[in-house]
Amino acid sequence: MSRHAALRTSLPRKLIALVLCIAASQSIPLPQGFAGELIYRSLPATKAPTIRDVVTLPNYREGQIVAMRVGGRFAYVIKPRGKVDPSKRWVWIFPFEHALASAGGGIEHQFYVDAALAKGFYVAGIDIGVACGSPRAAELCQRFYARLIGTDRLNPRARLLAQSNGGLNAYAWAVRHPDCLECLAGIYPATDLRSWPGLAKALV
Repeated sequence: MSRHAALRTSLPRKLIALVLCIAASQSIPLPQGFAGELIYRSLPATKAPTIRDVVTLPNYREGQIVAMRVGGRFAYVIKPRGKVDPSKRWVWIFPFEHALASAGGGIEHQFYVDAALAKGFYVAGIDIGVACGSPRAAELCQRFYARLIGTDRLNPRARLLAQSNGGLNAYAWAVRHPDCLECLAGIYPATDLRSWPGLAKALV
């Protein structure tokens, strides 16, 4: 069962409609081409999403969010509204939801995103779930990278910002594609499956 299907079966339709109405009343754009489907923060495959896991696309004063699908997964790039960095440098957020608005309305990395956009940098992210640095997740990240470099003509050397469980996925991609990396900054990133989430959970 897909993540979206799981939510539809676990939550009343009226509750889902209420979320969509709230988003519309606050002028929060829903992803184009998603047929009104909700977006969720990164979750383990064993956890069914709830209304508290919903994230939305915020209105950045310095940037415009463009939503897309890559490999069937939700992704986005935030384009600076003002002067663009001549080299079209960009920051890749791991996990993706830290540049989006949580169910409570807060944006985990708003300070960093605002600073990047003010400098003319792009900001991007893709939902790969809590993949724990799996080869499949790294492959999906590479498809996303190729999309940004090919279609959006962004700088071929990415700048990664990884926090918590995003560290495993960021390092998993970076170690496979060192020539595509400019630098990687970590905020207490997970880097060892033995310490988080633990081998027993990672191998489920």
